[in-house]
Order: sequence, then C-alpha cells, then structure tokens
Amino acid sequence: DPDAKSIFATRVPPPFTPSTTMFFGLEGLADLLGRSMTPTVHIEQGANKEYMICFHELESFEHFNVDVDTEAELLRIHAQNADRTLYTDRASKLPCGVNRPELITAQKVNGRVVVTVPFEAQGPKKVLDQPALIAGDKPKALKVHVTPAPAGRFEIKHENGVLHLFVNGLSAKDLVVELDGKVLKIAGKTAEGDFPIVRHCKLRRRVLSPSTITAKVEPDGKICISVPDSALEHEHKLIKESIKVEH
Repeated sequence: DPDAKSIFATRVPPPFTPSTTMFFGLEGLADLLGRSMTPTVHIEQGANKEYMICFHELESFEHFNVDVDTEAELLRIHAQNADRTLYTDRASKLPCGVNRPELITAQKVNGRVVVTVPFEAQGPKKVLDQPALIAGDKPKALKVHVTPAPAGRFEIKHENGVLHLFVNGLSAKDLVVELDGKVLKIAGKTAEGDFPIVRHCKLRRRVLSPSTITAKVEPDGKICISVPDSALEHEHKLIKESIKVEH
C-alpha cells in the first residue's frame, strides 16, 4: 500500500496507562474532543494464519513505539502527534503466544496501526484465558446502561424516493420545524426539557411543494422529517456540446 508507513518496533516498554489519551494546550484539546474516548481494536487472521491486530483512530499521530511483552502476551502502542503535544497509549492482548518476536512487523495504514504476527512467530499461549464462569461462582446481575445518541444528532436515510431526517433526543412538545429556501430548521428542547437545541439541514435542491413535507414522532422517540423527492425542483442536467466556429 503506497500510504503504508513502517513503524519501528521496540522491546523497551513506553510509559503506559491502558486506554489513556493526554493532551497539552488548546490544539491538543481540540484534537482530543474530535475523537472517540473508546478507540477500536480488532483482530483478523489472514490466509497464511498470520494475525493482524488493528488499532483505529490514530490519524493525528506521527511518532510510534510498538512494544511486545511476550511473557504477558500483551501488545502496547505509544503514539505522539507531530509536535508531541498529544499522546495516547493503546493495548491489546495477543491472540497467541510469541516465540520469535523479531518477526513481528507494524505499519501505519490509512489512520490505523496494523501489527502483524506471522505464523512463524507464533507459539502456544502461556497466559490462558480465564473462563467466563468458574465452578462455584455465584453470578451477580448488573444493570446494563445503553447510552443514547446525543440530543440533536442527525441521522439521514434516503429510500424509496424519500429523504428521511431523524433527530435524536428532542421533545415533541414545542418542537418547531421551518423551511427557509433550501434549509430545514428544527428547534426544540432536549427530552428532559432543560436545554434548547437548534439544528439546520440544507437540502440539495429548492423545495417546490412544502406541503408534502411531514414531521412525526417515531415509536423510539426520534423526530422523523420526511422530504419526498417529488417536493423538490427537478435537477437540471448540464449540457456539454461542441459549438462549430464559422469562418
């Protein structure tokens, strides 16, 4: 891959705190706020039985240390941005034991760091995974909380000739939906009624039949605004033609 960037792998452990991101100054804070607080790590196995451990959301980082702890069977990454004002530490349990760590490679590809453990480097696991339940354990029920989408967040779908715009977390009471040229304005308060929210969505074409636009509350509480394609002006196709020059 022409965008792939090799990363030097070191056996010296970097300063490490699991799932930690630190920033310095306003620039680092702005970068941090635009990122997930729970970055994704996933593991794939290739056709040659090699394991690929993929660390996502590392687009802003340029300096990397990749550390393999063969005893703990743990993979760690320490990353810093170009001017070293932001750093992050990531970790993942290895899916296998490692007999030849010198064969492990790492690359940065499209904002991800991909660490490859070839089949020749693999060995039996030393640290056995604990079973989910051990004999004699008495499970204790814990409540599972589902985090709702942020209030005012848009979800857009286009199907069967209708554009559906879903807005999360707004109360149907005192909700106002207005059309100003190509711009839809949605104004209301959060479901708790304690915070005003205004959102705008620009349509791709001018509306000719505003009466066909509908807004309703879905069973899950989302506000659904539907704009049929027939309500919009027809899209004019640009004509490209050669003009003969007379002499």
